[in-house]
Amino acid sequence: MTVKKTMDHGAYQRKTKAMTEEELYYTMRDCKQAMEANPNGINDGYYADEINYCSMELYQRRQVLLRSSPYWVNKRR
Repeated sequence: MTVKKTMDHGAYQRKTKAMTEEELYYTMRDCKQAMEANPNGINDGYYADEINYCSMELYQRRQVLLRSSPYWVNKRR
């Protein structure tokens, strides 16, 4: 018997904030491989959510770095 995974979206988003970049990339790669191995699997939605939240966290971190760069700070004046 297979059981469909359910995600607590808020808790998972908080979890990604504590993950390193390597962990985020590894999780995304692992989920992609799981989805490719079983394209019509019961947990595809769960894995897609994991990829989405990991990529959102990486995007947010890049935005913080970009906005703190001297180029961005000088452009805002």
